[in-house]
Amino acid sequence: MTEESLHEHGPLLAYYRAHFDFVENARHGIARHGTSLATYYRERYPSMIPWIEYILLLDTLSA
Repeated sequence: MTEESLHEHGPLLAYYRAHFDFVENARHGIARHGTSLATYYRERYPSMIPWIEYILLLDTLSA
């Protein structure tokens, strides 16, 4: 979350934007580098596991 985003949108929207950016970056990374990256994300960011599983589901369905 950038200082500019925090100042412009407030803390809640800045947090949502940072969360959305993480999910988008994870989605692109998993599509590019494979599911081993998802394993890394699961271990590194346990609070994001439902989103990572959702990304894997989308990746599987789009293949």
